[in-house]
Amino acid sequence: MEAPRTWGGCIDLPARPSAPGLPEEEYNTLAEHILAASVPPLGPVEDELSLRNGLWYAPRLGKAAPLPAVLAPLRCREDSWYTIVATPSPAHRPLAEHLIAAGAHQLLFIRDTTTGTPPEPDERWIKELTTTGTTIKVIDLTPAESTQDTLARATHGKPIAGVVIAPTPLPARPLTTTAPHHLAAAQATIDTATHVERALHGTPLDFFYVLSSAAAAWGATGMAVPSMIDGALTSMAANRSAAGYAAAVLRWMPRTDTGELTRRDQLMMENSGLTPLTAADVTQSMDVLLRADYQDATVARVDASRYAASCRTQTDRGFLDLLGRPDTTHQQDTAEQPPTTIPPLVTELLALDPGLRADRLLDTVLLHVTDVLGESSGREVSPDRGFFELGMDSIMAVALKTRLDDVMGIDLPATLTFEFPTGRALAQYLLDGLPTATTPQPDPTQPSIEGAEDALDDMSDDELMSRLLAGLATSEQLLGEES
Repeated sequence: MEAPRTWGGCIDLPARPSAPGLPEEEYNTLAEHILAASVPPLGPVEDELSLRNGLWYAPRLGKAAPLPAVLAPLRCREDSWYTIVATPSPAHRPLAEHLIAAGAHQLLFIRDTTTGTPPEPDERWIKELTTTGTTIKVIDLTPAESTQDTLARATHGKPIAGVVIAPTPLPARPLTTTAPHHLAAAQATIDTATHVERALHGTPLDFFYVLSSAAAAWGATGMAVPSMIDGALTSMAANRSAAGYAAAVLRWMPRTDTGELTRRDQLMMENSGLTPLTAADVTQSMDVLLRADYQDATVARVDASRYAASCRTQTDRGFLDLLGRPDTTHQQDTAEQPPTTIPPLVTELLALDPGLRADRLLDTVLLHVTDVLGESSGREVSPDRGFFELGMDSIMAVALKTRLDDVMGIDLPATLTFEFPTGRALAQYLLDGLPTATTPQPDPTQPSIEGAEDALDDMSDDELMSRLLAGLATSEQLLGEES
């Protein structure tokens, strides 16, 4: 995503613990794929590949199958431990609360210490959860003791019935600033998860969940290191599933409340058709995903067509091949096409008296300008100050265009904020582009002026009051226009 002219991606090779490495013919096959990918392709680029039993597999992003009408509740055993491989943070609280609500009485968090002292856990919410009678322990894995012994000592020999691998979300980091120690930290996260999985390999588990980053899996600027973690953990889950053990990968798009996104990151997501999730989104979807039978699922608020089009401007990836392609297999006659839906704002503007439309549009434009600038609601944006004088950059300009595209229902020019550089100029441009409302035809079911008095005589009190209120509203509009 950051270097579209240079091939880069994730290749999942068969695990060979007894004889590391690949046979020469498989190395040659791998080299052929990479070299072929470095040539300008005739079709989509395959940048995620998996080699199994001599066959290559490539993933495709598509809409998940519908959920069943009734989901079985998640039930945890009171006498067993449930392990969360993560340093406890507020981002992990919804997960802990779901397990406790499902009946878990003993939670074991496993931190990583292979690269030094890990960050201290947030004790406040842990203490709040322990007041419910839940035992929560936080332990470290160290080279001085085997993982099996560490787990047995922490649980006093009681069984572990479920595992959740939940790496702490990492901030986006461009490739140009990614250093070896960032990769080392990512590898430490992978190693910790691997040690736990191997220690419990063969142990009957109710579930083994990998919670990961959708941005890392789908591909995004600054996601090289998180993608490294996601690829390794996804491969771990796939190997467990192939061996007949419980495993599922559940991913979420970045949240607005975890600190992983800057304001600029949020706007870039929005420009590409993605909306950051809220804490409520994660809590609600987690309740569903932990009970659904998905092996690999992602939670995202996405405009599929816009997202696919945005990605294809840089690289046409095979991963997105099912998204946003025009359907040429079922061409319909133009007369059979459904009418275009008019956006609510346009409908409202056309219903307004023409003299009131400019102010309504200006309010809308300034509202979106204020939002993309990140200004507080207490500071007003002058309609006559230039956008770039206010601090708007190119990312913000695209975000403003995207929002106005949505509310106006049209594709505005890419140079919108350069050609109309103030709120007032932009609002006037949008006003000039409004469709002309057709003059309404007389409704034969309504009484004409002639005989109006007879019609009034036949109306009920409620009908007369409705007519009176409608007349007053029209008068107020006219008086406001004159003043």
